[in-house]
Amino acid sequence: MKMRILYNTVAIGLIVGFVIGIIFSINKIVANRYVHYEMFRLIIYSFQEYLNKSILIVVSISFVLFIGYLVILFVITLMGKSVPSKQNEYSKKFNKFIAVKYSRVASPFLVLSVLILNLTILFYSGNDSKIPNIILISIDDLRADHLGCYGYKRNTSPHIDSFAKRNIIFKNCYVHQPWTLPSHISMLTSLYPITHGVDMSHSLEPAIVTLAEVLKNEGYMTMGFVGVGVWMDAKYGFSQGFDHYNAGKPEESAEDKNKFIRKYLEKHKKKKLFLFIHYFDVHSDFNKLPYDAPSPFNNLFSGGYKGDFKGGDEGRFASKYLSYLNKNQIKLEESDLEYIISLYDNGIAYMDKCIGDLFEILKNMDLFDKSLIIITADHGEEFQEHGYMLHANPYYFEEIMHVPLIVKLPKTRSNFRGSGEGKVVNGLVESIDIMPSIVDILGIEKYGIEGKSFVDLLEGDERGKEYIFGFGSDGSLFIRTERWKMLNDSSLQEGRFKLFDLQSDPREWANLIGKGLEIEGQLKRKLKEKIELSQKLRKDLLKKRDISRDIERDYKDVSLTQEEKEKLQALGYLQ
Repeated sequence: MKMRILYNTVAIGLIVGFVIGIIFSINKIVANRYVHYEMFRLIIYSFQEYLNKSILIVVSISFVLFIGYLVILFVITLMGKSVPSKQNEYSKKFNKFIAVKYSRVASPFLVLSVLILNLTILFYSGNDSKIPNIILISIDDLRADHLGCYGYKRNTSPHIDSFAKRNIIFKNCYVHQPWTLPSHISMLTSLYPITHGVDMSHSLEPAIVTLAEVLKNEGYMTMGFVGVGVWMDAKYGFSQGFDHYNAGKPEESAEDKNKFIRKYLEKHKKKKLFLFIHYFDVHSDFNKLPYDAPSPFNNLFSGGYKGDFKGGDEGRFASKYLSYLNKNQIKLEESDLEYIISLYDNGIAYMDKCIGDLFEILKNMDLFDKSLIIITADHGEEFQEHGYMLHANPYYFEEIMHVPLIVKLPKTRSNFRGSGEGKVVNGLVESIDIMPSIVDILGIEKYGIEGKSFVDLLEGDERGKEYIFGFGSDGSLFIRTERWKMLNDSSLQEGRFKLFDLQSDPREWANLIGKGLEIEGQLKRKLKEKIELSQKLRKDLLKKRDISRDIERDYKDVSLTQEEKEKLQALGYLQ
């Protein structure tokens, strides 16, 4: 009797778990528009994920209920009482219940179907030795002009410089908002911030396709290793499409992250891999000094400082102190400012060493040559060139928007159209161009993107973009051509525009707004057109979002915990 009850309980659990898994799977498939985008592999993965999860949970609950039933019987027996005849009668009725009867019949077939689904996915990896691994490296807070390969006076980046010399360097790559969260979402979706809509309080809509989803649909194992777990947290949608997504802590060093990456690669190096690696070590610190590289790099460029600056004053240190300078528009002494810049450069040198270590890991595992490797950043950093520290200026000047972009092509792809060891590309490109370039190299279909592949630039077929844009969630924006750049800190509000001729004024000091230049009106019209196109694209991408909402998280509102707020205050993001 007891074994039959156990079998029947588990059989019903299988049925219930299967139904729940199907509901959740369909919900995700519809919410993410996998059918619309013909992402059939992701449809299968969705069924696998939710069927396995729901069946395991419900069957486990069934076992717990059965154990509870046995405990009750045991307690009754210890009390010297017999099991009531009515309870036996109920047990018999349960075993004869029609739903139980059909569950007993159906459950073996459901187990077999789920087993076949898992085995099919396990043995069909779709691996091809000619298809490259994809390794996208983002170094938080790294401005381009502090690297040797971009003309910097100090030897901050020998490993990155060597990498650039042997591969392809883009001299004019720009991000769209100088903030870790929306900038990385733009990088991974090929959408401007005003299109994807992600900010402190809003996460990514599931209908928007990510680079990880595109690559996972092509059979890649997708892994994300990121720092600063607040802005890069999965709750903002970063984990969408990743098989493994690990959000670290600000205090976690690049060396720690490399050890973690090595362990994962040792397990999965034979698979087709997409690695998204985000390092936080160059970013301003949260303890004492504004930038504080570990020994022996902590005095590499700053050892000659003779001043009194110790990292802050009156209880405000590091990033919080720099944020205080911004708020009160306090100008630093020149020697103190140079010292802080030297501290920043120390951090770049440390990060460069860790990039060299990562490359050695890849080489030792025979992954370096067969991989497409991209090094870039989410934004730059400012040192009062225009009055601000950190990357808080509401006007998007060059120092916070110009980032490195260095690309190594895979040697395993002999039919790749582009080539160029030691090639320098001077044309304008944007962070949103990274995703379409990767899928172009792989020959994959593009899904609802705003960026443009830079592959043709590698062959010299085209110049860079005529216009590039930045759109902040706070209303800041910019447009630039090779010569001209227009900025506004309040969307398209008149009276807030600035215009610069970058050929004669690369430091952006001489505002030419109101000087009667024809380019002024032209750039304003282009800005308005681009905003309208981006808003229309967002509506098109999300037009079917109300058909289904993912049950696991709310895509409208994201709230920060008190601990997260304190971390962001220490890093200067919140007051």
